Amino acid sequence: MREPMETPQVSADLDIPDANLRRTAELAAKAGIKLRLHTKTHKSVWACAAGGSNGS
Repeated sequence: MREPMETPQVSADLDIPDANLRRTAELAAKAGIKLRLHTKTHKSVWACAAGGSNGS
């Protein structure tokens, strides 16, 4: 059971976008396509760091 959170609070399950980034990078690599991240993707420090670590 999770501990109660103070509200208002923003929370996100970072496993989901991480899995999406990995899957996209794998599909692109299989297709021989080089990824170039869209600038809107980089509005978060996490997305910028994660995108770069997935071969894009």
